[in-house]
Amino acid sequence: MQANGNLKKYFTQYTWETARTLFEVRTNMVNLDCNFGRKESKCCICGDEESTEHIFECVGSRGSQLTQQTYLRIIQPGGPEFTKDKAEEITKEIRTIIKERKQIQDILNKYG
Repeated sequence: MQANGNLKKYFTQYTWETARTLFEVRTNMVNLDCNFGRKESKCCICGDEESTEHIFECVGSRGSQLTQQTYLRIIQPGGPEFTKDKAEEITKEIRTIIKERKQIQDILNKYG
């Protein structure tokens, strides 16, 4: 929320699912182990320290729209300013990559 009690613009201009995903990125609430108790979680793809920001720069995200520049646009003060279509495209990709990482991590946990 803004200081005047109004919702940030992105909560009203995007679909609920898109706004929620953007909010999760902005507040480090994306479903990654590092965001929920495991302070020193390693990326299951490259072995670097995992973080919300890392999913935008990891080699496992190459070829996607998830870049450092996209991350910086999402977390900018006042909220992201993408077209509705672009925001939906980016957040769909974020959700897909998080889901794929979770599946990889589950396989690694099960089979070592």
